[in-house]
Amino acid sequence: MKKYNLSKIMKRAWELVKRFKETISSALKKAWREAKNENGRTQRNRKTGCLGK
Repeated sequence: MKKYNLSKIMKRAWELVKRFKETISSALKKAWREAKNENGRTQRNRKTGCLGK
C-alpha cells in the first residue's frame, strides 16, 4: 500500500482554498490527485532510473 504525506496534502488543499477560493471538498480532491500523480511519477522514475525534471 502506498504511503502519502497527509500533512502535505492538507496544506496544499488549504493553499488552494485560500488562494483560489475553492471549496475544501474540491481542493482536497485536487490535492489528492496531485499527490497520487506525484507518487506514480516517482515510482516510474525509480524503475527506469530516470531522474526527470
